[in-house]
Amino acid sequence: MAAWTVGDMIDALATAFAADVTLTALDPPLTVYDYDPSPDEITTDVLVVGYEAQDNQDYKELGGGRVDQDVTVKCLAMVWRPVTAGGGAAKTARDRAEAILERVEDLTRMANIPNVGDQTTYSLVKNRQLGQYASEVGAESVPVRVCSITFDISYKARTST
Repeated sequence: MAAWTVGDMIDALATAFAADVTLTALDPPLTVYDYDPSPDEITTDVLVVGYEAQDNQDYKELGGGRVDQDVTVKCLAMVWRPVTAGGGAAKTARDRAEAILERVEDLTRMANIPNVGDQTTYSLVKNRQLGQYASEVGAESVPVRVCSITFDISYKARTST
């Protein structure tokens, strides 16, 4: 059986995103999770890496040897902003979520993608989906506008059996 690369890739991506100065210097701060956090854990904008993942394996040699793993790591950028009298909270949240996604795309281009298995042969961000909704946060039920973008980081890893 070929090596399973998903855990290594989730670890590498979460570490890279958490260490990225562009993402970590955001105000308010961005928290990177490598699991699906509970609502009580979310106190800032979040980037969730690998709340789900799946792979498909294709054996390249008769009887084993080399395996190509096509892997999809599901991710989420979620931003919330308090509603103010002047308005604009939804746009502000959406702009911030889009900026996070743009930086993730920069960090997962082939020159930057972590190498897992024997070789990572490609990566890309795809299947982006934006959602916006009204909510409330905190004990005082402060009204907020939330923007979430779910997306997939897909990559192909070559491994040896």
